[in-house]
Parts: sequence; C-alpha cells; structure tokens
Amino acid sequence: MAFGAPHPLTRPHRPHNSLYVVSDTGKLVGRYDKRYLSHTEVSYLYTPGTAPLVFEVRRR
Repeated sequence: MAFGAPHPLTRPHRPHNSLYVVSDTGKLVGRYDKRYLSHTEVSYLYTPGTAPLVFEVRRR
C-alpha cells in the first residue's frame, strides 16, 4: 500500500510532501519526500526532499 501525507520536520523547517510505502504486514517499507516542488509548494508549504526511493514489490 502507498499513501501520501505531510512528514513534519523540526522548526523552522516546513514539512516534506511525502509518499509512504507500507508492506502487506503493516511494516513501513520506505518514505519518499517529493523532490521537485511547484513554486507555490516550495515558497509556502513544503521543504523539498533530497533523495529518490527505490523499493521492491513481490508478486503473489
């Protein structure tokens, strides 16, 4: 499962706009912080991420 949600940072930094990846057992597999933000997002809402996220999906 994957879902998006803000990831809070310490003040005075704005949160990341994040995608969380969760396994079928409920374990957090990883978090991607959006790296390329629009002008509005970077100016008023979010802090950009710094790295890509790579994860493996098993087929059933």
